[in-house]
Amino acid sequence: MQFKKILSIKSSFILTILPIISVTACNSNYDEIILKIRNKETFIGYIGSENCPGCQKLSKQWNLWMQEKDWDKDILDLKDENLKINRYAFVSDYDFKGANDNTWNKTFFETKWVKNTFEWLKKSQKNLWTTNKDINKGFEPDYLPGNGIPIIFFVKNGEYRWFINKWGDVIDNIDDMTTSNSDFKQKPAYNRSTLTRLARDFIINDFKDFYTLN
Repeated sequence: MQFKKILSIKSSFILTILPIISVTACNSNYDEIILKIRNKETFIGYIGSENCPGCQKLSKQWNLWMQEKDWDKDILDLKDENLKINRYAFVSDYDFKGANDNTWNKTFFETKWVKNTFEWLKKSQKNLWTTNKDINKGFEPDYLPGNGIPIIFFVKNGEYRWFINKWGDVIDNIDDMTTSNSDFKQKPAYNRSTLTRLARDFIINDFKDFYTLN
């Protein structure tokens, strides 16, 4: 009798925590982002899907960039030499069915962590627009992330700064650091110099060049 009672209590406990484990697992990427924000981190985040064609192109460059030693050496100026910038990738698992019937985007955007992350991005972008005079002079309030990936977003000291998901064509052997600001911002390409320049503009320079554009 005692054994049955203990078994019943254990079963109830397991059934109680299973939904929590499931929710946490489904939402782990979003939870990780929020935790980094609460910890006042400065970081660059990449959001993509393992079977998104555009993500596959950018992720190759992202992975190479992540492996570079002293990757931030050329973008940290003297006044920010103590600023630590981290880089994180938040990626949805490969979906075999979605890859075969071109429904990968539906599968991706119906994932709970993706829905929550995009809601956070939209709210953060809208708040940034309404509180920054330089931004609301140059952009419309609906300049928000749509259902488009890959996305790279920027957080400085726990505060959302901007996102990028308007990527250009893949350009090999071209250094984006030599292009003009206007050309670069209108059509960035999938390469590592793009990533370096985005980090410099949005984390180090903190929008100064970005908001002088017409």
